[in-house]
Amino acid sequence: MSRSELRIAGFIAMLDAIMALPTGYAFLYFSAGSSSMAVNCFLSSVTTITTIVLTYLVLTFRKYLRTKHFYHGVDQASLLIIIICWLYAADNVIATFYPDYQVLNYINIILTILLGIAQIYYAYKLHKLDDSLYDLKDKYCLLTLITGILISTVVLSALSVLTSLISDIMLGTIFMLAAKNLELADSENIGKSNI
Repeated sequence: MSRSELRIAGFIAMLDAIMALPTGYAFLYFSAGSSSMAVNCFLSSVTTITTIVLTYLVLTFRKYLRTKHFYHGVDQASLLIIIICWLYAADNVIATFYPDYQVLNYINIILTILLGIAQIYYAYKLHKLDDSLYDLKDKYCLLTLITGILISTVVLSALSVLTSLISDIMLGTIFMLAAKNLELADSENIGKSNI
């Protein structure tokens, strides 16, 4: 992966972390109130944008793990998280136009539980990586595990906004440190070639 790819991914992860609290709690506030078409469209938009960002970050991190560490242990867990998130987003969009279909609420709850389990599985698989990811792997895995547990309880899923925010900052830091290491390695190679 190039330095620019890693920096962009780091920037997006940090931006996602910054936006997690306002969008997460706006989502909770509006979803608890009356359900007008405008509110439902807003909630669907937030879910879709969040899913796009999550897909990008998960796929970029998977690519980083594959290219830098030749690690494929999180491949299945990554795809599982992405699939569940897109199903969740689709369920929310459909619920926007068909708010009276109560079965969509049950599907939403099932997908939420499955997402939590997928997060736990992802943390377990990532923890098997031999590299420490700049001494952030254990903390990142722990936060991902806690996020998964909170999400899978459904009742405590609102608290996962905080743990997810911190893990996004860690992921962004991993990307930024990887870009910096790549830059240092490139400058050393240039210095050696000039000798």
